[in-house]
Amino acid sequence: MNGFSGIDPAYHRELFRVTDRMRRLKTDPDSFTIQEYRNLLAELCGSFRESFDNGLADAINYGAGLSANEGYRIEAQAIVRDMKAFSRFLDFEKETLVACGASEEAASDMVSEIANLREQIVVTHYDADVVRECAERYRDGICQASKEVTEYVKNEQTLLKDKKRALATYGTASILANASGIAITGGAAAPFLLLSSAIGGSMIFGRGILPDRTQEPPRRH
Repeated sequence: MNGFSGIDPAYHRELFRVTDRMRRLKTDPDSFTIQEYRNLLAELCGSFRESFDNGLADAINYGAGLSANEGYRIEAQAIVRDMKAFSRFLDFEKETLVACGASEEAASDMVSEIANLREQIVVTHYDADVVRECAERYRDGICQASKEVTEYVKNEQTLLKDKKRALATYGTASILANASGIAITGGAAAPFLLLSSAIGGSMIFGRGILPDRTQEPPRRH
């Protein structure tokens, strides 16, 4: 499979750990205090940087390499069209995420997001440069927001943008999990890995991740 040697998920443990915190930002945003939000942004900044330093770009490029193979694209499209095959793929995704260090709850949440993206998945085109640049913008935006966040966030639109950037963690974790050690198992089918990369890229772009109701700012206490 293009000679990819895999990524050690140990180098990305902080990103998988902080992904668990994303569940609360997504499912119960009103419970976040300003201090918790500040801490989360700081942790995300550090974990994103760590992952970029330890192979995230390689994982993104690997997905693009798979998408260049017409046979893999055809098989991946067949998996999406077949509900039973797609269900097997979702099981594979969850097992891989857990193996990399995500909690059962966070893995289930990410798999639910993936299931919702079934109709949006485009596996015929996966531009590594676009995905990588988008992830870099999220990283830079999160790190800048971490520096600038104050006791009270006055601009709710800015806060919403920061939250959407933060939730790109789901997509980044998905890409890393499926590239790690050739998806941990050492024998994952290339079309599964192609689908994983395409879905991770979609999640980084923020599709279907954050409902509008979360525009409310974090609580003071």
